[in-house]
Amino acid sequence: MKRLYLFFILGLILLLSGCGRRQTAKNISQPRRIITLAPSTTEIAFALGLGDRIVGVSDYARYPAEALTKQHVGGLLNPNLEIISALKPDMILATASFRRGEDNFRKLGLPVHYLPEKTISDIYAAIDSTGRLCGVPSRADSLKKLISDSLSRYRRHYANPPRVMLVLGRAQGRPAQIGVSGPGAFIDELLQWCGGKNVFADLGASYSQISREDLLKRDPDIIIEFTGDTSRTTRQRLLREWQEEPRLKAVKNRHVVIISGSGFMIPGPRVYRLAGAMARALRQ
Repeated sequence: MKRLYLFFILGLILLLSGCGRRQTAKNISQPRRIITLAPSTTEIAFALGLGDRIVGVSDYARYPAEALTKQHVGGLLNPNLEIISALKPDMILATASFRRGEDNFRKLGLPVHYLPEKTISDIYAAIDSTGRLCGVPSRADSLKKLISDSLSRYRRHYANPPRVMLVLGRAQGRPAQIGVSGPGAFIDELLQWCGGKNVFADLGASYSQISREDLLKRDPDIIIEFTGDTSRTTRQRLLREWQEEPRLKAVKNRHVVIISGSGFMIPGPRVYRLAGAMARALRQ
């Protein structure tokens, strides 16, 4: 995994050094003051070498490290319109989720572009749009190829695909109020890409909360739980709590996997890391 990460970073360095000077001279009208309202749009913009043009980022942007040095402008539920306006952006990159505040942005005359974020195809489309809007289309093409090449390493087909439950959140203690990924989300796509089958693929939404009865009835072969907390203490606690359901096949066979780190849930250029983590979980 470390080797793949180094390969990916090296590829980014090469594509940016090879494309930057030629493209920035092409179009004098390209945006110079960019605000990225979501962690995914922040990561995309930085991956395209636009860091020097970014003047504001989401409160939840943690990657790359340079994003932490930028002015924070709020998040999905609390965008700080006063700060955003004061930064005088000539382009704001948001995800489709931000359309709920579209009227407020429009009243202030803010130039917002809403990028798709749900599927793997959406990630490529968001990279494409950002590259085109910011005058670096060939960088976008190169970045998409880097991601595609990285993902190809994890493509698998199993004769009997393991049945997997993807847990996105739950109540602390004995597993209850469990939020799971259904069909259509990029993490569900990645699971299928790596050879797994979502045990809740028949749900009517990409995210749903299930009952304990649903859990016992579906009885997945593997449970993959996501958490933003990277501490060893949290990982051990989550694994210990699953022992409260000893009848589950995944628990009996010790096939409960905790994937920690907020970066795994961001639909952006680092999506290959999630594919790698899922592939390892399916092989255990």
